[in-house]
Amino acid sequence: MNTMTGRLLLGLLIICVATSCPTRRVNRICPMNFAPVCGSDGNTYSNMSALHIINFINIKTLKDPHINFDECNLQSS
Repeated sequence: MNTMTGRLLLGLLIICVATSCPTRRVNRICPMNFAPVCGSDGNTYSNMSALHIINFINIKTLKDPHINFDECNLQSS
């Protein structure tokens, strides 16, 4: 098989695999209230909903945020 045919078959395989992957959906509607929470990654998020969306987008799960619902930099003082 020549190089061009191999590349074509590889491209078609990638397209077939990509289209068969399940899509992930997230409810992107978040309340606009400002109730900062500190994620276990050390970042402050505007509210719990924003933290959950970041978890979903990054395909990782942050540990439960600090439950005192405050900004991260205020907790260290």
